[in-house]
Amino acid sequence: MNSRQISLDEGALSRRSLLRLGGGAALAAIATPVLGSGTAFAAVPASERISLAGDVSTLLWNDDIYPNTVLQSFAFDNVRGHIYLAQVLAGSKSSENGRLRITKTDLTGKVLGAMNLTEGGGLGWGHGVSIAAEATATYVRLWVEVDALTVDEGDAVGLQLARIKFVDGATLTPQSAGIEKHLLVQGAANVTCAIDPIHNRLIQRGKVNGAMRYYVYALSDVLARKYTPLATFTQPALNYTGQVRNSLTDNTWVTEKYTGIFQGYTAYGQYLYMLDGNAYNNCDRADFNKKLPPSPSPAFVKWCQEQGFPGAPKTSGNAHLTTVDMNTGEIVEQRHITSGESLTYREAEGMAIQVVGGKPRLCYGFAGGESGARTTTIMYKSAVI
Repeated sequence: MNSRQISLDEGALSRRSLLRLGGGAALAAIATPVLGSGTAFAAVPASERISLAGDVSTLLWNDDIYPNTVLQSFAFDNVRGHIYLAQVLAGSKSSENGRLRITKTDLTGKVLGAMNLTEGGGLGWGHGVSIAAEATATYVRLWVEVDALTVDEGDAVGLQLARIKFVDGATLTPQSAGIEKHLLVQGAANVTCAIDPIHNRLIQRGKVNGAMRYYVYALSDVLARKYTPLATFTQPALNYTGQVRNSLTDNTWVTEKYTGIFQGYTAYGQYLYMLDGNAYNNCDRADFNKKLPPSPSPAFVKWCQEQGFPGAPKTSGNAHLTTVDMNTGEIVEQRHITSGESLTYREAEGMAIQVVGGKPRLCYGFAGGESGARTTTIMYKSAVI
């Protein structure tokens, strides 16, 4: 969802948000010196990477797992063969108050249980941009953003991480017993995380001093509350040049630069993988009319024409996958992806690593379906280079 492009720079917090956190605590969170600010750590061991040019396969297709809202992110329990999916909980002001729905399924999308994360004590959980699963032979724990404040744009964003146990039917607040919280980076906002399940690393993404940054840790260090990163880097710009429609009533196009809408991330070895892009069904709206070649599929053309678009759209959406070297912060590969283009609604949402036979699958998701009847699709690439 484009609403996740949230700023938490100094001055961006609303007065209500400061009061919810407690004025002194909020100011301290903003003013506290930041770990790694202005310093580059780069000690992630070299590894193979997953090719973005590889063939695409489908894990889940158009499943109505929790149809009330769009998928935000997902994570795998690679030991037991389960998927955990995060969505904003249905209901008025859920996004603003940081309410999330966590659904557990098997690898076919069969629902095995669900739990709700709701606000309490003036704080919520966040928007669910990325969750992670820590799975061993004896237990599974989920990592979710927590202690979220509402920013002026109307979404809640987490200030630290929570490690929780999934309990079917449970409802947790940020103050519930049994929640283990980790404040990895003082002063960070928009905090989320991903886990590399093969190399046992936790990657935190968060906004620090106005810039979105990543911090890479050994998971064992985080569990021991040792928060010195192996690497830290600023998210590279997701800037593209594409064809932009002039207006809603004019079917002429111009070439223009634009910034991709961030939708998820994960990591494997030395590399971070990011997902960005807009939804298909907004092809007839001025605020979402940015597209990138190649030519559109017949399904996409039909969809846009059914929505009242005055002529055939020029592209198959603008979803991208990007690979970043975590030791340098530089982009090493980037691809425009057209997989899943037959979905009549197609919004890129979430990434995670699935492990099959000891090998990684780079999985990325799409929300689909009509409003109120949303679906979940997960696709993957598995070729390594």
